[in-house]
Amino acid sequence: MAKKVPQKQPRSVSILEKQLGYSFRKGEFLELALTHPSFTVEEFTDNERLEFLGDSVLSLSISEHLYRTLPRCAEGELTRIKSSVVSTAALARVSRKISLSDFMHIGKGLGSRAKLPDSVHANVTEAVFAAVYLDGGYLAALDVIVRLLQPEIDIVTASAGSENAKSQLQELAQKELGCSPRYRLVSESGPQHGKTFVIAVELGGRLFPEYSGHTKKEAEQGAARQAIEELHAEKRRVDEQQKQGKDAARPKKTTRRAGRRVKAKKEAAKTTAKTPARKTPTKRKSSSKAKSSKPSKAPKRRRKPRGRKNPYDVLGRD
Repeated sequence: MAKKVPQKQPRSVSILEKQLGYSFRKGEFLELALTHPSFTVEEFTDNERLEFLGDSVLSLSISEHLYRTLPRCAEGELTRIKSSVVSTAALARVSRKISLSDFMHIGKGLGSRAKLPDSVHANVTEAVFAAVYLDGGYLAALDVIVRLLQPEIDIVTASAGSENAKSQLQELAQKELGCSPRYRLVSESGPQHGKTFVIAVELGGRLFPEYSGHTKKEAEQGAARQAIEELHAEKRRVDEQQKQGKDAARPKKTTRRAGRRVKAKKEAAKTTAKTPARKTPTKRKSSSKAKSSKPSKAPKRRRKPRGRKNPYDVLGRD
């Protein structure tokens, strides 16, 4: 008798919290965000309402981040970057990068977790952003959104209007490394009508992570994008290390009050070194004889008031 193969259960959300960099106080928000409409038939028990909220939270977070970090960009350029960063394709890449599909509650009619369309990945990503916002507030959601979408922002800002990842990598490689990328076909599998291609980028003898796609063009674009993300991440790490080294080399700043004290001590030391020490005049001690020769003054006696005649006494006294 054949054994029944149990349906694959979603992974523990604690792993997802580590990937998000955020721990939920109310886990029901995250559970609701990971529930696809195909999993339940009851109303308001799926992630559609969270998806609606997450779209606005995502738009505001990216708009504010771009406004603060790109002060030299005009309104049209900011709009172009934002539309690319919050697109369905970009959100789907974020979802696949942190393996959101492994934590989702999905119905049998949706198919395999590995073959979910981009729209499903983008929707669950927005729902998770809304869950973070409801649980921890706007700043917590802003931190998670920027951290996950920063590679997409770096790629789009460096593209100068080009959405082709291969051309972006070509420009970046020639500018930074002085060489051109090569695309290596790692494997090819599947039937003729549904093949899967796995391609990796080789740059200056270094092999970057592989990417699989249903066409060679899709796999090459994905591999190029992953290589760009890795190069940008390395550049950020180098910049942070250099900044930390400069901060360590600088002398430690004292507080304002301590600085004033040190300054006052230095000025006092300078003045005492310049001016010579003055001799204080000694007072002459008076002898006891001189004190005794002086006549002692007698205390003054108080005069008694004289009696005055009452001016109103016209008759006088007998």
